[in-house]
Amino acid sequence: MTCLDEIPPALPGWLRAELPFRRRMMRIDGYRIHFIDEGEGPVVFMLHGNPTWCFLWRKVISIVARFGFRVIAPDLVGLGLSDKPRDPAFHTLGTHIALMTKLVETLGIEEMTIMGHDWG
Repeated sequence: MTCLDEIPPALPGWLRAELPFRRRMMRIDGYRIHFIDEGEGPVVFMLHGNPTWCFLWRKVISIVARFGFRVIAPDLVGLGLSDKPRDPAFHTLGTHIALMTKLVETLGIEEMTIMGHDWG
C-alpha cells in the first residue's frame, strides 16, 4: 500500500533555510519515506549513503534542477526524516532497494539518472 503526499515533518527555521525545496512524504509498506521533489524534466535520483540523509545533496539539488532536471532525493528508511524501524534486521541493502524501487514506481518514473554516495 502506498500513500503519496502525507505531510512532511516540520523543520526548524535554520534547517528550512538549508532545505528550501519541495518536500514530500510517501507511505510504502507501512513506512513513511521523506523525499525532496524539485524541478522539472528528466529525473535525477540522488541516493545518500549511511548514515547521512538527503541533506547531503542540499548544495547540488538546486544546481541540477536549474539545468532542467527533476531531482528526487529520498531519505532511506531509518535515516533522515523517514521512519526509523528499531529492528536491526530491517536495515539491509535488499530492503532499501525494494523500498526505493516502490518509490520510483509509485512516482511513475520510467527513466532516470542515479547519483549515489557511499552505498546510495
